[in-house]
Amino acid sequence: MGKKQRSVLDKMKVQFVEGATKKGHPKNALEKIWTDWEAFAQYD
Repeated sequence: MGKKQRSVLDKMKVQFVEGATKKGHPKNALEKIWTDWEAFAQYD
């Protein structure tokens, strides 16, 4: 993430959402968390 490689970040998002959804977390909350992380890291 240090070099802000968008392709790597996109793969990580898929893994994050799928993994957390399997553990019972709501997808809409996960999307919000990811969006906040992206904004915090200035990945836009």
